[in-house]
Amino acid sequence: MRVAGALPALRAALARGAWGCALALFLLVACKGEAPVTPPGGDGGSVTPGPGGNTPPPALTPTRTPSPETTLLLVKEFGANADTLRLVDPRDPSRSRAVLTIEHAEGWGARVAISPDGRRVAYAVLPRGARDERLQAELWVAPLDGGAPVRQATGIDLRGGALWAADGSAVFARRNEGNAVQVLRVDQRAGSQPQAIPAGAGVASLTLAGAHGRYIYWAEFSLETGRSVLRVYDVQSGQASASLTLAQEPARDLALSPDGARLAFVGANTLKAFLADLSGRTVSELATGGQPALQPAWLPDASAVAFGLAPQGSQPGRLVLFGTGGSRDLLSLSRGFLQPLTWAPDGSYLVCYYYTGTLANPGTPAVVTVTADGRQASLPVAGEAEIVGWARGRL
Repeated sequence: MRVAGALPALRAALARGAWGCALALFLLVACKGEAPVTPPGGDGGSVTPGPGGNTPPPALTPTRTPSPETTLLLVKEFGANADTLRLVDPRDPSRSRAVLTIEHAEGWGARVAISPDGRRVAYAVLPRGARDERLQAELWVAPLDGGAPVRQATGIDLRGGALWAADGSAVFARRNEGNAVQVLRVDQRAGSQPQAIPAGAGVASLTLAGAHGRYIYWAEFSLETGRSVLRVYDVQSGQASASLTLAQEPARDLALSPDGARLAFVGANTLKAFLADLSGRTVSELATGGQPALQPAWLPDASAVAFGLAPQGSQPGRLVLFGTGGSRDLLSLSRGFLQPLTWAPDGSYLVCYYYTGTLANPGTPAVVTVTADGRQASLPVAGEAEIVGWARGRL
């Protein structure tokens, strides 16, 4: 995962089907927000009276009315030694504001997760001077309104990223302890210490999947059994239990539905698309016509999930929406393929990465939006960066 976010690493990850690596793209963020104008004399200094002993009225100073808080895209701009988080107006990407700089070891990028209220981020980062992404990463939490970041834990696995509890009360990360894999929990109360949650016996890899209500979910893959199992953790009771078998291979690109009822994912070896019903404890393969599936993204109302399908033989790249009534193509491409990222909060469009080539040779990346009725538009942004998701803030 070295040089996270760089295009060569992206191409290699697509070719290998690597887990959990954020796909890079070229995003343009052109305009930084202006600082508020500070009136002169704001330091409490004295005012000299004018003729006749009357104090003159203060000089009129232009002021800037703060923009209202709104929903914005959070973008991570990769740098060799530091990443920059930036809020971007999706309707006008030239309007943006840098909100946080994350220093890291040379060539390594941070893994960032937005809190449920959209006002904080948790991130896993390899600090400067560290070399082992499995054992030396750190977990931090930072507000997006300019407050100072706070380190939560050390010795975590950078590749596991971070996951928020649904109510924002705790942050979870992955840790390797000897040959054992753990989930690390850090409550957001002052003075809370990290708590280790052991994975199942013989687990070779663990992928955080999502959170809903009082539960968080992760997938465990065992080399002994060759199976991926979904594990459910109760944030209130602190108890974890196995839920159901997901696949006879590692599970990747896990996406929990907004209502917590279903889990969409991709088989890491076969690139097949799957849908798990968590209440019915069943797993079904979705019909993709044999095309490799890419990263599911749920509509905000949980009524359907979108998968990108890569070209296969004579079949073109497609964007398919799977719902209770069946499936339908949102878009069929004459060239390349789409990787879904995130729906707009109102469900009006889906943000995707677009690649002009194949999985083995993806080509030049771009960012596009696809509406619910299949209309495609380019998001005119560029720069070596990654879309993190939706946040709340001001420009």
